[in-house]
Amino acid sequence: FPDDPVIQETLGSVGKLEPLTTWDKVKNVYRAVDDKRRMLMVTQIATAARNAASQGARYGADILDSGIQGVFKTVGGVPKKEAFAQFMGDWTAILNRMSPKQRANLEGVLSKYPETKAEMLSAPIHDITLGGKLSNALMYLNRTQEYFYRKMIFDSRITAWGKTIGKDPYKTNIPQHILEKASKDSMEMTFSANQEKGFGKGVMDAYKAIPMLTTIHPYPRFWTNAVKFLWDFNPTGYLSAASRARFFSKDPNAVYQAASRATLGTLMLGAGLEMRNSEYAGEKWYEINVGKDRYIDARPFAPFSTYLFLGEAISHPEKLSGKDWAEGMLSISRIAGTGLTLIDLIRTDSIDSTKKLLKNFAGQYLSGFTVPLQTVKDFIGEDKVLNTQESPLLGPAASKIPFVGEAMLNEQPSLTRGEILRREDPRLRQLTGLTIKTKTPVEKEIDKVGLQRIYPQTGDATLDRLITEQTGWKVGQFGNEFIKSARYKNADAETKKYMLKEIISLAKQDSKQKILIPYIEGRLSERKTADKRFEYLADLVDHGRIGRANLEALFTRNPSLFGQAKQEELKKKAYLK
Repeated sequence: FPDDPVIQETLGSVGKLEPLTTWDKVKNVYRAVDDKRRMLMVTQIATAARNAASQGARYGADILDSGIQGVFKTVGGVPKKEAFAQFMGDWTAILNRMSPKQRANLEGVLSKYPETKAEMLSAPIHDITLGGKLSNALMYLNRTQEYFYRKMIFDSRITAWGKTIGKDPYKTNIPQHILEKASKDSMEMTFSANQEKGFGKGVMDAYKAIPMLTTIHPYPRFWTNAVKFLWDFNPTGYLSAASRARFFSKDPNAVYQAASRATLGTLMLGAGLEMRNSEYAGEKWYEINVGKDRYIDARPFAPFSTYLFLGEAISHPEKLSGKDWAEGMLSISRIAGTGLTLIDLIRTDSIDSTKKLLKNFAGQYLSGFTVPLQTVKDFIGEDKVLNTQESPLLGPAASKIPFVGEAMLNEQPSLTRGEILRREDPRLRQLTGLTIKTKTPVEKEIDKVGLQRIYPQTGDATLDRLITEQTGWKVGQFGNEFIKSARYKNADAETKKYMLKEIISLAKQDSKQKILIPYIEGRLSERKTADKRFEYLADLVDHGRIGRANLEALFTRNPSLFGQAKQEELKKKAYLK
């Protein structure tokens, strides 16, 4: 269009755009890769089941919220038909979703307002904008359940509006402000809304500027919406309601909403407190005891699981660790392993530890790409927990691949049972999203007193596994008997913690003493030259993995391993160490 001045001016402006910086190019490459990883991380059937349960609970909270608001409005003089319009709209929308005719009617309404439909259905699902046949196929279940709730929420809003004015919303024009509210609520209640101000906007802006933050929490949109939910539904909302009643009396609906959500937040916090002090409370804040020493892990059902955490924080704050606070308040259990590894990386001051943690971080990151295959593993019954520490780079990804993981990796033994670890009811987990764990008596006590980092940490992953294998039956047999003794039962919590720690420590030491020298002999035999063998032993001494007594025992068993001078050099180094 050489003769069109407007188009030429526009093209000229585009031509003057600044070129991409190196940082912009890095961000674009990272996003292109990481978006695939984040999408693959939420493709399990279990994930769709958990999200459906959480969003169903969110819709249930909305029903109660609209009902309580209806009561407040009635007390405030609003006619009942108007006061309870949203409450009735919520229930009607549920019935409409069950009717093919009503679903078709809603589709007809959405087709009349294509911009609203596009806004509502193109919003990211779990922070992921879908595109391409493969992405749509892998995200089919998650997309289906999310669109189900978005459409039902949209329907509830326009139905409530119709009940207020006495018209059928499917057969009349809907005002723009009602469409906007219906669309906005549908995204907010499915934790997909784009926060326009405050904390949520700040977090999303930070992620846009530094996309690598997805290694800490890959789903910031969900997180910010979950935080907003907790902010709205908590007892302090009564202060907001009082403030609004005093300063914003021209908007009574805002007062009713704040008071209603504060009431619901109080009830949910009360339920969390009651649960954490009842027979259904597990040893850890997120565990629900379902009988016969079986426990359900509630962490995947955030933000509702946060009320269990708050109940524990109020009742037993001394039991909570830093990791508990991260999981409880930040929904950080959704981060896979990368975020927690980065936290450890920040705290370490050792070059060797830094290298190891970087390898762990890379391995956890790569494992996100094989998450969909975990569904296949669960359905074919591969329930063994595999040791990924011996292959930290490729192990986490391989452990999710059917047949490959079991062929490539060793099984992970239990420290408390004398058997390998297994994931319980993997098929049930996929179909319902429920992770179930059965505990032995000593395992319950370990969790109750808050013992952490009980597995061996020699710096050699293979040695750690072998020590664990030997230790498990000792802790299981002796520990389960010891906790029945009067000496243990009559002790206070700190003494019980010390006793259990000593039992496990002594069992590990005994196992290490039996395993260490034969293990080192095996590793030495793999090294062909004396220099390589000396270098290996010197490295063990430098890192405190073998002491003078064990060195002497090794040389007694293998007197010709080195010359006398070399042996003395190593023993002296071990003594000084």
